[in-house]
Amino acid sequence: IQATVLGQSSATPEVDKVDEEDEECFRRHGGTRYVQIDFPSANASRVPPDQDAPVLLTDESTNENVSVQRNWVCYSVFVRGSDKAVDNNMEARFAMSKYRHFGGAFMQVSFMMLVGVLLLALIAAVQNQWVRVGTLVGVVGPIYAGCGIVSRWHQRKYLNISGTSQETWFIAILCFQTAAIVHAEWSLPELDYRMLCVHIGYIFNFTPLKPSSMHIITIFFGLLPFCLLQVSGPLHVNEDLTDFPFPEEDDVSCRSPKSAKSVVTLMMPTVILIYQVIVIMRRDESLRIDMLESDDLKKQQQQLAIERAKLEEALSTMFPRMLISAFKEHQYIC
Repeated sequence: IQATVLGQSSATPEVDKVDEEDEECFRRHGGTRYVQIDFPSANASRVPPDQDAPVLLTDESTNENVSVQRNWVCYSVFVRGSDKAVDNNMEARFAMSKYRHFGGAFMQVSFMMLVGVLLLALIAAVQNQWVRVGTLVGVVGPIYAGCGIVSRWHQRKYLNISGTSQETWFIAILCFQTAAIVHAEWSLPELDYRMLCVHIGYIFNFTPLKPSSMHIITIFFGLLPFCLLQVSGPLHVNEDLTDFPFPEEDDVSCRSPKSAKSVVTLMMPTVILIYQVIVIMRRDESLRIDMLESDDLKKQQQQLAIERAKLEEALSTMFPRMLISAFKEHQYIC
């Protein structure tokens, strides 16, 4: 028997009775009998649509019509369409998913930052800058190492840190580390911005924290203290004043390069921070939208499996299993 499907519909198939013309068809096709299966339209279905008809997952039926909206310009939140309130369950799921997705990159970059800090400490030791060495080796480096170790060898604890008091301590430690980096840059003969800029990129691009936490760490404990130190001028004086004679007040040629360098030192971390804020704002919104679409896709796949099981059960009551398997594999049964 060769079965051919002549139509498509989501309704239950109906089988026409074999009449006298089947014998002539049987002889004409060389002993191969055709079974004609007609699929009626959805309007002519015998099953009421409100009972067994497949349910289409629309925006109103998935995630309680949750959408992503901007909040305080720089932040995005999950908002329920029914009462326009923040969906705390989706926020918690999203925070945990960020810890899971950023775990590998966070671990690797933390160890890379540790290597860079040790190299800077070695250079500072050669130049007898022991205050900088103590800050880098005693504070900055161990925190980078701790972040890498926890995310690599304590994954269960790392993945469950979201929304707990441990996350608050984690944010506080990163704030202290950022302030220590500013202190290490201040301990140089001239205030430098490069290590702070690298740390800002590390916080925004590789840590799984919320954008608000990133802003607190980088702005209040990084950029603002750095700008205050730069504007107030050096607080330490070199003991050997013979190598650094004071220029006269009207010597503009001596003041201009230093002023230009101060402006560059202020502008570079500020511009990088503003750029990172814009990037993290769009990335956070995109990740939230992707999470909603992924949830909708999973629900549609589950509904598809349910409807497929219903149709296979309906077919199994009408045809032998051997015939049904032939339908699926497009084989001939003689």
